[in-house]
Amino acid sequence: MANGENFFGQKSGSTKSLTFQVRNGKQIVKDRVYKVRNPRSQGQMAQRCRLATALAAYSAMSEICNHAFQGVSGKANNQARFVQLNINKMKIAPASFGYNDWKNKNFIPGAFILSQGKLSPILDWTIAVVDGNVVLKSSVAGSGKTEAEICDAIGLKELGDMVTVVFAVPCGLGGYVFNFVRMMLNDQPSANALAAETGLSCVEYYAKEGVTFGEAKYTAAIPQLHIVVPAVLNGYFTPGAEYMGIAAIRSRKEDDGWKVSDATLKMGTGYVGATANDFARACATYPHGETGVLHGGNSSTPISAEEENNGSSENNGSSGSNSGTSGSGGTSGTGGNDNQGGSSSSVTAPTISGTTPFDDSTQVTISGPAGSTIKYTTNGVAPTATYGNDYEEPITLNASATVKAVAIIDGVASEVATKQFTKNGSQGGSGEEGM
Repeated sequence: MANGENFFGQKSGSTKSLTFQVRNGKQIVKDRVYKVRNPRSQGQMAQRCRLATALAAYSAMSEICNHAFQGVSGKANNQARFVQLNINKMKIAPASFGYNDWKNKNFIPGAFILSQGKLSPILDWTIAVVDGNVVLKSSVAGSGKTEAEICDAIGLKELGDMVTVVFAVPCGLGGYVFNFVRMMLNDQPSANALAAETGLSCVEYYAKEGVTFGEAKYTAAIPQLHIVVPAVLNGYFTPGAEYMGIAAIRSRKEDDGWKVSDATLKMGTGYVGATANDFARACATYPHGETGVLHGGNSSTPISAEEENNGSSENNGSSGSNSGTSGSGGTSGTGGNDNQGGSSSSVTAPTISGTTPFDDSTQVTISGPAGSTIKYTTNGVAPTATYGNDYEEPITLNASATVKAVAIIDGVASEVATKQFTKNGSQGGSGEEGM
């Protein structure tokens, strides 16, 4: 910083390397700041992971969720409510969800809140695969009930009432698909008992485009009121019910607008959501970004763990930007060492193994000396004894990245082992993988 005047007097503006300001009547000259990027903390990356997961789910379920939050109008407002509610739920019950990796926009089912309103909830429906078809089962079991009794039990109490049964099932093309079948009470239900193989004459049905189904009815094989959705026509797998999700939403049009019931996508009893390690692994695929290089700092100097965790850096001439993963497509090195501060460590550096270049994905394993623990990163920032992901099992990479790891014994970290992994068809790593 300096004060100055020239022939033209005080000035403001910038050149390639300097900026000029007038402050309190004095000329202020500074080195121009360059290469400043938003430093991102681990907490921010966790929030981005939750947000991406909620947005992918909303995108798949928007036909339902755009109208399912009572008192909320407009697509944007419903989306905001859905995202807010479910991100909060992810924080409270993280194991109830699976989580999207960086740039993975596929729908991953979990215990998402689908609707919220003042109508009383209706009895749960269940989902199963029977003879290769998806079967949506109501809680109404046993034949001999009248149409009026059945409609009341499943939540169709007044003309115009609707019950929407939504379901998520694995798709033959990979991932999951979300669909629904809707029933609307369009006539007064009769007092006649519903015989097996006979549908509800007072109900009209709707479904998402491309979904075929049968009327709700009883059969000898399935003595519950149920709807059959042919799985083959929809390209579904036929897994066990534990991998499928279902919910039922009740809705009614009244003078002051639509009323709905609360509903949450319920996964089968064998569904496995995310463990703490699964969530950490997903978060690790998100980029931490780079810390700014100020006043001629060396851009090749790694960001320290303290700077990364604090989300900022002081102008000490050594705050570095994330050097990323610049590598060429054919690099397959066995893992070099980053010497931190020119000092050596008594702990042997770990070994990083895995195939590179690779096509779709690759498994990365890290081994260290006996009795050591390992911390690793994939964002180009060197791990330390206190910074990085805990290595517990092989890492799956779906994009080019540089893996860095240290072995730690009694709080002492080894030198950093580094190996670059390059996905075929990419232009080398972006340095934008998570911690």
